[in-house]
Amino acid sequence: MFLLSKVTYIAEKPDIGKALAAYLWPHGNCHKERGFIQQGDTTVTWAFGHILGLASPEEYGEEYKAWANYPILPKVWKLKPAAAAVAQLAVIKKLLMETDIVVHAGDPDREGQLLIDEILHYLQFKGKVQRILINAKDDTSLKRAFSQITDNERYKNLYYAGLGREQADWLIGMNLTRAYTVNAR
Repeated sequence: MFLLSKVTYIAEKPDIGKALAAYLWPHGNCHKERGFIQQGDTTVTWAFGHILGLASPEEYGEEYKAWANYPILPKVWKLKPAAAAVAQLAVIKKLLMETDIVVHAGDPDREGQLLIDEILHYLQFKGKVQRILINAKDDTSLKRAFSQITDNERYKNLYYAGLGREQADWLIGMNLTRAYTVNAR
């Protein structure tokens, strides 16, 4: 027996999501909702760039409410949805609950890899993840990208590079801001 899989494309930005949908359904025969576009077992949705961010210092412990307490070196990093993105994250979460395969359509760089992978980790998606690298929104570029969809696992080092940059920025930013502020008083 042949079972159809439900596929969800997650783009980094709404304009890329809409370009994917226009390519998939060039005649516009699709259902549009707030936060996603769908036809049959295929859905396209999107993030708004950094839909998740690292938690603020005080969320790692009461002792970090006082600025004099540093350095802050989290043992386990906490992610938190951006206030403006809570509704879209809920849309993505609902779609993922019904999805077998995600096609990661973040920008083809470490930030794009990080942004969508973080969403998938945060929402604990356990299905198969593929990767499409979109360099432009024209039909020729999209046709090439669709012909080269591959396993997302191939890009895990790009994800780790983005994660390392994100955490290093947080560590330096939070700790040095507090150190300079306390010492300048």
